[in-house]
Amino acid sequence: ITSPSAGAVALAVALAPLKGLLDLERIQVNACLAVSEQGREAVSELARQTAELLNARPLEPRFFDRQVAFNLLPQVGTPDEQGHTPVEHRLVKELRQVLDLPQLKISVTCIQVPVFFGDSFSVALQSRRPVDLDAVNAALEAAEGIELVEPGDYPTPVGDAVGQDVVYVGRVRRGVDEPEQLNLWLTTDNVRKGAALNAVQTAQLLIKRMA
Repeated sequence: ITSPSAGAVALAVALAPLKGLLDLERIQVNACLAVSEQGREAVSELARQTAELLNARPLEPRFFDRQVAFNLLPQVGTPDEQGHTPVEHRLVKELRQVLDLPQLKISVTCIQVPVFFGDSFSVALQSRRPVDLDAVNAALEAAEGIELVEPGDYPTPVGDAVGQDVVYVGRVRRGVDEPEQLNLWLTTDNVRKGAALNAVQTAQLLIKRMA
């Protein structure tokens, strides 16, 4: 028994309630990953780089191959011959498995952001038919493990997600000129919801089935 990655958990929680509403053709994901995804050493590296820059000291990257503080790194890991990294391959594979949509077309770009905790995702879902936005909002509102943010507002990892056990969903809207497209913004605590809580919930299900 394995637990999916934090990113796959967050995306699956938000997308599972929409499977019955959307005739999904394609998913495009831009995953903004916190440095804690790579462990304690990466967290310490971001803290060290931040302190050095704020104190006007020369910066020498150690864990990351370049400056991550106050920066964005559009490549997380070593890419293969096609340019995709292992974390991107894993996210595609796990999301297909969890959603039980093995043929679903999924495009992922993982971005290392200068955030200690809390992953965020910009998601574009392409349906084969026009999206019923009211039905989408109702499904998200009723789903367990999701906190739907009111229109006009938006969730952030620091202000909302960190320390919480839910996936925050906001900026729910159709494409600019594509009624078949649905756009979402998601954020969640990658350590709490994506890892620790998911492992506990998996264990509880196993205990319940074996009892």
